[in-house]
Amino acid sequence: MSIAPNFAEIVVDGPDARSFLHSQLSSDVQALDIGAGQFACYLNVDGRVQCLGYLRRTAEATLRWLMPADNAEAVAKRLTMYKLRAKCTVTQALVEVGCDASQSVPDAVLAGVPTRIAAGSGIAESDWWNACIDAGIPWLTGAAQNEHLPQALGLQRLSAFSLKKGCYPGQEIVARTHYLGRVKRRLAWIDAGALPVAAALSNADTDIGSIVASGDAHSLAVLREGEYITLDAGGRAVGFSGWCDIDHP
Repeated sequence: MSIAPNFAEIVVDGPDARSFLHSQLSSDVQALDIGAGQFACYLNVDGRVQCLGYLRRTAEATLRWLMPADNAEAVAKRLTMYKLRAKCTVTQALVEVGCDASQSVPDAVLAGVPTRIAAGSGIAESDWWNACIDAGIPWLTGAAQNEHLPQALGLQRLSAFSLKKGCYPGQEIVARTHYLGRVKRRLAWIDAGALPVAAALSNADTDIGSIVASGDAHSLAVLREGEYITLDAGGRAVGFSGWCDIDHP
């Protein structure tokens, strides 16, 4: 059995919260209405994804950004470093992403993230995590951070980055990749669970990619484009289940 990671929220609050996050994150934060949510990633200067999170605007000047907890401290520290004169505060705290049937759904988490589980029906954290894997949501933890371009993670399908909003860290590389280049690695489902993050995958003795997130029955991997049926994961034969960017309903 795989173990779902802990999750945390970064809360940015204050009159400049939206404009500040708009300048830092990949998505169009200024377009976010109160009560609405969107996926958003934070990129390093090389255009690689440091973290993927789900951002909600819960009040006029409050935004809450859900992400795996092992990302939150470094991301909050980076946001604080770049906040400069922006009038807002940056805080973080662990949150629950599951609840039993007797509990009401917390204000934070379940309803906004699009998985196939109905919020409030008695959801264990592991069930919620597996639903995210099956939905092709590549939450990044550990060694998968700062390794992949947004396009290689299929984040265009989640509308997690904008090509029109203007400057943000890594934006030039993302735009150049979109308009001038061709991403040769893509997000795929692997028909095997409990695989360690960053585990190498090979085909015919050639390394072709690595695991980015793993559930109980399925995993997500970034792979070099090709035609695959079975792959090798450290001597374990695993199945290729399809490309997330074209095979997801």
